[in-house]
Amino acid sequence: MGSVVCDAVRTSVSDTVCDGARTRESDPVSDAMRPRVSDAVSYGARTRVSDAVCDGARTRVSDAVCDAARTRVTRVSDAVCDATRARASDAVCDATRARASDEVCDAARTRVSDAVSDAA
Repeated sequence: MGSVVCDAVRTSVSDTVCDGARTRESDPVSDAMRPRVSDAVSYGARTRVSDAVCDGARTRVSDAVCDAARTRVTRVSDAVCDATRARASDAVCDATRARASDEVCDAARTRVSDAVSDAA
């Protein structure tokens, strides 16, 4: 009976000590690695996603601007339309890229830091 109680106490104490040691060791490693890894992933994700969003936004906005210019002016030349399209789509693209890349960056950072924490 005494050995059963002793084993139970030994198990609970060693588990507690082991959990405390594991937390202290893995947290500093995880905290140190998290910014470096998530930033690298974030930059890659930001570039890929913002480019895709930008292309989509550029197409939709430039078409709308071009159609509106054509409606207001009966004989609008292709050169004027192309110039208008370039100016409008660049402005919208920059604004859309900033918003989209921030959201993707936050999501990517969360996923990577969770993975790094789990691995550590």
